[in-house]
Amino acid sequence: MADARIADFTWYCMRHTFASRLVMAGVDIRTVAELMGHKTIQMTMRYAHLAPEHNLAVERLSLFTPTDSSEATATKAATDSRNRIGDHVVTVQ
Repeated sequence: MADARIADFTWYCMRHTFASRLVMAGVDIRTVAELMGHKTIQMTMRYAHLAPEHNLAVERLSLFTPTDSSEATATKAATDSRNRIGDHVVTVQ
């Protein structure tokens, strides 16, 4: 690792990458828990946000547009004010 100039490498890094890639590939959380040897599903749930289904849910929410134009204006105004700090605009991803 020293020759590759990789600092702070542990075997945990490999386990984390393994679990992350399984979840991103669509492997169900229960199977990931079994492969990782986790005793509780809560330990495995820390990877759930990487699941393709999670991203689809976020995309579906972003497609939602209020039908009432006054509601849409109020929503945009609230979002704009939350994303602004002083004279700086904060980008929320």
